[in-house]
Amino acid sequence: MASRRAMIARSAGMGRWYLRNLERGGQTEGGFAWSATDAQRADAQGSAAASVTAAAGIVVYVNPEAQRLAPLVAAARARLAELETAYTIEKSKTDAVQAALFK
Repeated sequence: MASRRAMIARSAGMGRWYLRNLERGGQTEGGFAWSATDAQRADAQGSAAASVTAAAGIVVYVNPEAQRLAPLVAAARARLAELETAYTIEKSKTDAVQAALFK
């Protein structure tokens, strides 16, 4: 019973996190948002390492490393999907053979 309560609490927490991110307008993958004053301070210090986009008083930091890795992650996810499909087919065949053997 305690594990069910923990699962419900975790789901509720994930729901609250999701709603908070919706209220903030979402965040970019591999990035984070901060106030325009922080961005102005970074610009004043000559911080050119980050690519930033200003919109409605919010500055969104986009990690260049995340942008470079995004196509690799997409390719890895596609390959994982192919491997999971092949595994599921082979497991189904194995289960059918075991069912026939142990009838």
